[in-house]
Amino acid sequence: MIYLRSKLYDFVFGVLWTLVFGALCLPVFMLVGTPDRVRRFSRFWSRGLLFGLKNVVGLTHRETGLENKQHDGPVIFACNHQSSWETLVFNSVIPDVAVVLKDSLYKFPIFGWYLRNSPMIAVDRAAGATAMRQLLNGAKAAVADGRDILIFPEGTRQDVGETHPYNRGVALLYKQLKVPVVPVAINSGLFWAKKSYFKKPGEITVSYLPPIPPGLSADDFMDQLKTVIDQEKQRLAEQT
Repeated sequence: MIYLRSKLYDFVFGVLWTLVFGALCLPVFMLVGTPDRVRRFSRFWSRGLLFGLKNVVGLTHRETGLENKQHDGPVIFACNHQSSWETLVFNSVIPDVAVVLKDSLYKFPIFGWYLRNSPMIAVDRAAGATAMRQLLNGAKAAVADGRDILIFPEGTRQDVGETHPYNRGVALLYKQLKVPVVPVAINSGLFWAKKSYFKKPGEITVSYLPPIPPGLSADDFMDQLKTVIDQEKQRLAEQT
C-alpha cells in the first residue's frame, strides 16, 4: 500500500501537477512574471505538493520552536539535509526564502525557469573560489531585498544518523552578512529517504533552534552550529 500511494503521489503531483500546471502558467509569467509573482506561484505549487503528501501518502509535518523562527529583518536558516522533502516545505513555510542550491538545477525544464526567476542563490560547486563569490553575491542581493536565506551546510542529502563535515560557505555568510543564523533540525529522512522512492506516512518535525547572533569567530560559529543541529536531529530520530 505504501508503494502504491507513493507512486500515485509521484504521478499525480510530481508529474501532472508540476509539469501541466507549471507549463500552462509559464507563458504568462514569461510576460508579466516579476520575481515576487514567481515566488508566490512557487509557494502555491509547493503547497499543492504538500497537500498531495498529506492526502495521498499520509505524510504531514509540524513546526516546533516557532519563537526562534520570528525575527526582525533577514536571517540565515541553516538546516540539515536528509530528503527532497525539505526543498518543498521551506518554500512554503518561509515565504520569499532564497535557497542556496546547485546551479545544475537551473537546467531542468520548467522547474529551472522558476528557480532562476525567483531568483534563488545558484552555486557551481566545482568552481572553487568562484563558487564562494557566487554564494556571497547572491546572498547579499537576497538580504538587500529583505529576503531570508536557507542553506544546507552539509551540501547534500545525508542518511539518518550520518554525520558530515559542514561546508565553510555558511561561515562565510555568517561573517560577511552579520545577520543571525537560525539552526534548524529535521527528521524527514525517516519518512522519505534520500535514495528511496517510498514515502511513508507519519509526521515530519521541523525544529527551529535558538538563533546564533553575529560576532563569533568562524570556528566557534561552525562548532556551535553543528553541535546544536546534530544533537537535535539525533533527539528527533530517537523520539520518532
